[in-house]
Amino acid sequence: MFNINWKHTCYECGCPLYLTCTIKEDNLDLFFRDLTSWAYLKPFTLLFNRMYYKFYGYVVHKVCVSCYYFPRRVDLFKREIGQKNTQKPIYLSKTFEDIYDYFQRFQEFRKRRDLESFIVEEEKRQLVPGLDLCWSFDNLNIYI
Repeated sequence: MFNINWKHTCYECGCPLYLTCTIKEDNLDLFFRDLTSWAYLKPFTLLFNRMYYKFYGYVVHKVCVSCYYFPRRVDLFKREIGQKNTQKPIYLSKTFEDIYDYFQRFQEFRKRRDLESFIVEEEKRQLVPGLDLCWSFDNLNIYI
């Protein structure tokens, strides 16, 4: 079992920032083997859930990488004449629901009877995109 927590949320989109995963497992080697195999089969990156600081006027707020580089643009002319803004904002960071669903599917993956047939070789597991960049280990905590 493991718990996922976060300390902050994005000011613009509300996505969780500075994620922490606490692992309560007996065999960590098997857990990380399953996790890296699952991440190789179903890629999922949390690189856009990093925290940046951004000025809004004279106030600083915590935002995700996605909202920092792709801010919401408000077309003042359309607002003045009463038209709707049809441009959808770009959100590349993962919401709480996306993260929860991904790790729920990972728990279901670990309970499969034919799990050994889905385990990826060691060489491929080391090349999982996103895991090598955003996971660092501190005792039994993973900071994403």
